[in-house]
Amino acid sequence: MKTPTLKDGLRFILAAVSDDGTRPGLTAPYYDAVTNTLVATDGRRMHLWHRPPCGLAVSGYVKIDIKNCILDADPRPYEFQPDWQKFLERKHVPAACRYDGSHPDMHIPLFLVRNQVAINIQYMKDLGRFEWIVDKSVPENSNQSWRFKLGSLTAFIMPMNID
Repeated sequence: MKTPTLKDGLRFILAAVSDDGTRPGLTAPYYDAVTNTLVATDGRRMHLWHRPPCGLAVSGYVKIDIKNCILDADPRPYEFQPDWQKFLERKHVPAACRYDGSHPDMHIPLFLVRNQVAINIQYMKDLGRFEWIVDKSVPENSNQSWRFKLGSLTAFIMPMNID
């Protein structure tokens, strides 16, 4: 099984950053110094990296230089809005599956399309070719999320309803 590198972790975080200019508080990753967690979200998915090797001591937004694997403070006048820690408090149950990213178009229908729910294929591709442990929040309702865990990396992805 492939282990993520520092660059893989940085790519993972950047994949969930929003490009919506009307939501400036979501357009950069946020570092929480209290929990030593790097967080990024676009409103439909959230990527967390617990204990990233970033060397930052103060909470705030960060700039990421993928080429040189550098994280640096990014002073912004915005407050990080999502209450990301509430996702950690949700109870999750195993979905009896793993996702390895090898054929995302083939794997998704096997375990992510249930009870008229689906997940954006691009979100799955952004997880890369690693073996993720998959589980889902309970109770199953409109706030359901799927959790993908790989060591210190965690992704929460909100499903789309298909009617």
